[in-house]
This record gives sequence, C-alpha cells and structure tokens, in this order.
Amino acid sequence: MQNSPKLIKGADLQDLKELLGVTRLELMWAIGQKSLASPERGWKIKGERSDLPILQPPFSLLIRYLLEYPDDSALLKTPKFTTLFAKLSPFFGPLSLGKPTLSKMGSLCGVHQGAPIEWKNGLIEPSLAVKRLFIIIDNAVKKDGIEGFKRYIETVEEEAKHRGIGKLSDLFRAKSWAPREFAQQLKDPDFKFSEKLITEADLSDIRELLELNWWDFIWLLGRPTLLYNWNSKSMLPHVPPSTCILARYLREYDEECFLPKMPDHNEIYALLEKVHPFKKLSGRVVGPLFGVSGWSYNQWFKGAKEPSIKVRHLFLILGKLIKEKGQAGFDQYFKMVQNEILSRGLGSYEDVVKNGWDTTNFKKKYYPVLS
Repeated sequence: MQNSPKLIKGADLQDLKELLGVTRLELMWAIGQKSLASPERGWKIKGERSDLPILQPPFSLLIRYLLEYPDDSALLKTPKFTTLFAKLSPFFGPLSLGKPTLSKMGSLCGVHQGAPIEWKNGLIEPSLAVKRLFIIIDNAVKKDGIEGFKRYIETVEEEAKHRGIGKLSDLFRAKSWAPREFAQQLKDPDFKFSEKLITEADLSDIRELLELNWWDFIWLLGRPTLLYNWNSKSMLPHVPPSTCILARYLREYDEECFLPKMPDHNEIYALLEKVHPFKKLSGRVVGPLFGVSGWSYNQWFKGAKEPSIKVRHLFLILGKLIKEKGQAGFDQYFKMVQNEILSRGLGSYEDVVKNGWDTTNFKKKYYPVLS
C-alpha cells in the first residue's frame, strides 16, 4: 500500500526559502503570505509550532507545488551584476559618462561607490531595490539599446538634481548619495527640500498608476520596511535613493512595469476548457483546483468577491503550465492537487468537489485551541 503524501507544515516554508535562495520578502511574495507566522496559536516557520500543518488549502497547495517545481514560482530572474555591467560598458562613452567603472555603476544604482566591488567579489548581495533596478536597466536595454540606458540615467540624474547633488558628474565625484545626511536634514524644520522629490504620498499615487494592490507594489519596490511603516499621506521625501530612482522611473515609464501579469479566473476557465478531464466544466468543479469551494469560484464569476493573493499565484502557475505543456501541464498540476487531498485524508477529487475541503474538522484535529 502506497503511503499518503505528507501534510504541508510551517517548517516546509523554511525549506522552500532555502530551495528558492531568496530573502524573507521574496518568499512572502512568492507564496502570497504577508507574515511568516500564522496569527494566534497557528503554525510558525521555525520553533515549536513549525510542525503544525498549514490550515488553508490554497496556501498548502502553493507550497506543495513550489517545493517540487521551484522554477515555476512568480519570482523574477535578476540579471547578474557582472553580466549587466559588461553589457552597459560600451554605452558609457557615447553617453558622456566617461570611463566605465564599478564605482560609477554604484552611483547609478543609488548606492555608495564601493558596493559594486563587494557585489562582484560575492561579499554581499545587492538589496532587493537594487536588483529591481538591474531588471529595469536590462529590460530597457533589451528593448531600446543605448536609448534605453539613456532613459534610465536621465532618471538617475533627475533624482540627484532634486536632492541637491547636481549633475551625474557631481554625483560621481561625491562618491555617495549620503542618505544618512539627507535623512538628518529632513528632521530640520527649516530645511527646504525640492517639491519634486519622491514622497510616500507619491508612492501611493504610483501604486494606483500601475494598478497594483499594495502588497504587489511593496514587492515591486523591494522595500520590506514599507510593510510596517508606510504613511501614504506623508509629504516628506522618501530617503533610500535606489527606491526613489525605481519609483521615479516607473512613474514616468509605467508601461515598463515588470511585475508578472496574473491571469484572472475567466482566463483560467477558458484554458481549462481545452484540457480538463471532467464530465462537465463548471465553477463547482474548478474551485477545488485552487483550494476553494465551487461556491467561491462562482462568486468570482459574479464579481461579488476577488480571488486571494495565493489563488492568483496558483492561477499564474496553472495558466503557464497549460500554455506551455497543454494536457501534460494540467496533469502535472492536478497530481499535486490530488496529493494535497490525500494528505488531508479527504478521499478523491470528486469527494472534495462534493463535500468541500472540510477545514472545520481539519482545524478541530490540528488546532483544537482555535476551534
């Protein structure tokens, strides 16, 4: 007799983090989770409660799939710094940037000029915000060559000008954006700063321009502190230069937003019509594929509710599988769903379609204190 698949537990998130080789913020976005600890007395990623199973089926489905197929996550592939620098070096002369140097690349990425040497030698990793700039630059150059890089450096120079640094040549000579000194100046009530600097209120406007929810936008900016400290009405300038360069660029060139587009439930339904193995396709039959009931899927059809972040990530995975592999892609995903059902002792897929995921009894069994 074949053993049933294991339940997905809090500790599996730590395994997934190491498997993906990402920061906590990257992991949180890839799994659609705003915290790596369940509220109250639920699971945790580490410690004594890390052995508790994940309650929500969409969440455990997503983790289960990514543990087996980590390359299918929504995370973006960031170009290597050395590769990007080699690609950009021929553009320095024609754009009057002088000799291409690692220190200048640091300035162009909103950090001190010593950082790129540490990146090159593997001593430190670029911050998430800087990695986002790598993606912006690489995409701009792929699209428009030297003109794409020119567009980017003009954005950097605009940020430097409004911070009172001057032109790019002044920035290169200064060797630093001096963010600490800038932050200290902002505490002085008599300090007059440019009204064209990026504020946290501007970040809110840019989020609306890009039509992103706040969670996706914070991930896009690569600035985890905004999870806990974001005053959307603040008119004070935002301090980190790399984040401000990124926000300024996306405000001007919003069509270059690189966040992967999540398919909606209608697109997924249309794709499933080509490959599904069921007698008849309906919201009731489709819902359990994403850890929800058929009632929930039909609510999405009616526009009464929106799919959760976790479900949208499952949409992205299944949509990509069907587009790239057809029936084989669906079968790969469906096997994962069946394993999740078996791990919970719920029988077959047809049983879940009929009876639901039965999270009430699951909670009573594993989380009696919360029931």
